Amino acid sequence: MNGASSYREYERLGLILDGLQGKEAWKKEKVSPIYDWQRIESRLENMRTLRLAKDITGLVHCLRQDLQKNVGGICNPRLYDVCKVGTKELIEEYHNETIKCIQFIYYYQGSKLNLQGKLEFFGETRHSYGRTALFLSGGASFGKFHFGVMKALYEQDLFPRTI
Repeated sequence: MNGASSYREYERLGLILDGLQGKEAWKKEKVSPIYDWQRIESRLENMRTLRLAKDITGLVHCLRQDLQKNVGGICNPRLYDVCKVGTKELIEEYHNETIKCIQFIYYYQGSKLNLQGKLEFFGETRHSYGRTALFLSGGASFGKFHFGVMKALYEQDLFPRTI
């Protein structure tokens, strides 16, 4: 994995290693004292139900309610140091559903949410959710590693606007 030339290669090797070390079972087990899995599971099901029902008003209200980075403690570092790639499947499902819901709102063309309503929603969301910035430190000695991190973020279309 240390010799991986891209994030895709690192990810592939990390998934193999996680499988060999039996960490896939940990990912599948949603119950954990490290985060509020019941809250995440409930919010996931609520978002999914609203999106599939095309309930734009309910979905906007749901996401405004508590769309925040550390909802249910999902930013706890202990959730991300067990496996080489990924974390609990419930958290990954929650993140993926959140993205689908945001895309649904973005592309919505009906009369229940006009452009002004979308702008207000995304403005409020940006305010509560924040923006991502990349902080690099360690001087020139870490420059090679910094370029690797930036390359991986760029390749995954995750490059932040602020460095």
